[in-house]
Amino acid sequence: MKYGLLVEFGAQCSNYGDYVQSIAIEYLYEKMDIPKSEIIYITAKELSTYNGEELLLPYSYVMHLFVFPEYENVKLSKKIIPVFLGGSFSFTQFGGKYPLNKVLTLPHSQTNENTITWLEMFRKFAPIGCRDEFTYKFIAAQGIPAYLQGCITNIFPCRPDGNYKKTFFVDCTSDILPYVPKQLLENAEVMTNYVSNDGLSVEENYQRIKQRYDYYRDNAALVVTSRYHVATPCNAMGIPCIFINRKINYYSKDIRLDTLNPYIQLYSSEDYSNINWYPQWQDFSELKEYIAQLAIARIREVYKRYTETSQIRKFFQTRIDGYESVKNTEVAYKTKLRDYIQQNFAMPMQGRFYIWGAIQLLCDGNNVVLANLVNEINPNLEFVEWIDTFKSGILANKPIRKPDELCLAENEFVIVAAETAVPDALNRFNKMQLSQKQFLILSNTMIEESDLKKIQSQTIV
Repeated sequence: MKYGLLVEFGAQCSNYGDYVQSIAIEYLYEKMDIPKSEIIYITAKELSTYNGEELLLPYSYVMHLFVFPEYENVKLSKKIIPVFLGGSFSFTQFGGKYPLNKVLTLPHSQTNENTITWLEMFRKFAPIGCRDEFTYKFIAAQGIPAYLQGCITNIFPCRPDGNYKKTFFVDCTSDILPYVPKQLLENAEVMTNYVSNDGLSVEENYQRIKQRYDYYRDNAALVVTSRYHVATPCNAMGIPCIFINRKINYYSKDIRLDTLNPYIQLYSSEDYSNINWYPQWQDFSELKEYIAQLAIARIREVYKRYTETSQIRKFFQTRIDGYESVKNTEVAYKTKLRDYIQQNFAMPMQGRFYIWGAIQLLCDGNNVVLANLVNEINPNLEFVEWIDTFKSGILANKPIRKPDELCLAENEFVIVAAETAVPDALNRFNKMQLSQKQFLILSNTMIEESDLKKIQSQTIV
């Protein structure tokens, strides 16, 4: 099994916030000492077609890769095992266009033959790690095991202390400018985290985005942004951040903010005059480690479970493949029973029979399955009693008789159904001087010590 990393999200323009979550997962792999040779880089469009070695894919993104209309034909390859670390249904608040009740029934196909809903897929790969409380409550309400992890970009390592000077305004609305101290504007830079791919290859685009976050880390004294995935990773790297909630938001309710790091200042337009433009960064190393170790534990648990079950299956596969060629034991004993009755008590002969071994498993309520099989061959044969050394009473409306009470008429016979009863039954039949016509050993006959001695004595002679 390999480790997967999503490095392209299927759009002509890149929202850097999607990619920075992959950068965080890549950092997680580094913490786990996973060599790059074990990591396979995959694009959103390849989610359906991937056919290589089994791929463990940490998923810590908005679920839109699965349920947006432009991805309606995306199917998850059978070779991909998703590990949901911090998924989010925030897109369901996208102007009310994607209501949750629609998500409940959206189909997803993990194979070409079987279609299941996305909720059924979540059940299969539970527990589901959720980025926000909204998503956690939604998943948990469906009876699916879930937990709150928060955003994976909270785990980025803190930069070293230094003399950082730049103020970055990343996708900020212009109405905030009058409130910004002039001192901060003297060394300010305006940037956007939503950029055209410009014909770049997947690798070139991914590296460009990594360089952007490195640029923030190495230069920013302050980041002011309306982008969740600018504020969260920059704050994790030790940069003081101010989050500006947009006045006009395409989200009817911005559920992402319910787990925005509490140390990040959050302001709306009515609060601009109260903004603290010189915030002090607050350390949260303990939380970082909680999130990182939880994610690592999930990845390792799934990897261990799938690799070990795969090895177990691989070991047994030849036996599984050959199982159909194994003779059906039920057919074998039915054949043995039929041959005996047709040879000794064939239609239209009338007779009675006993079953040695009062076994509950032979009964379906008051119906004795073995007796029914006899009657299918010759309905003129009547089951009268059980024979059992250790049991007494009634079973399936038939009395249980001790072996020493057994006495057979000419038209009666015994079927020995219990393996453990065979030696006692044969001893009793010898004492009664029964012919082989009057008994059938239907169960297996086990090797006895006397059998070995008999063969050994023949070998010596």
